[in-house]
Amino acid sequence: MLTLACLCEGERLRDLAAGFGISPATAWRRARETIALLAADDPRHQSRPDMADPRLLTEQGLFALGDKGYDGLDHDLVATPFNGRNEPAWQKEYNRLHARLRSPGERVFAQLKIWPILDQVRCSPHQVTQLAKAVQVLNDYEHQSR
Repeated sequence: MLTLACLCEGERLRDLAAGFGISPATAWRRARETIALLAADDPRHQSRPDMADPRLLTEQGLFALGDKGYDGLDHDLVATPFNGRNEPAWQKEYNRLHARLRSPGERVFAQLKIWPILDQVRCSPHQVTQLAKAVQVLNDYEHQSR
């Protein structure tokens, strides 16, 4: 309950600790343990390397899809849509396909943004990854329950 109140409602762990009658250190430890358990329960992230490092993408023969703000990066690593107006038909089709492929990821980010816990994250990148996975597991559970 402590972790759910923190994740879903954005309550501060030190405030929750007082309400639960435990020390803040115990609250932090229990929340981290629960988040790790939830993150490990996400079947989409089992047996996959962390793709945050661009070298891993290249080693695996993969690439990322970026928006127009990523234009100018290595095109073998980040595929971006074409800029400009009056594009030829093949560029318009490329941009439509690019948008279609990026849309599931954009929906996930939109869903994650509604969780108050992610408003002011101040922890290591590894913890943010676990936090995002845990929130997505809860988000999926919430949508399947409806």
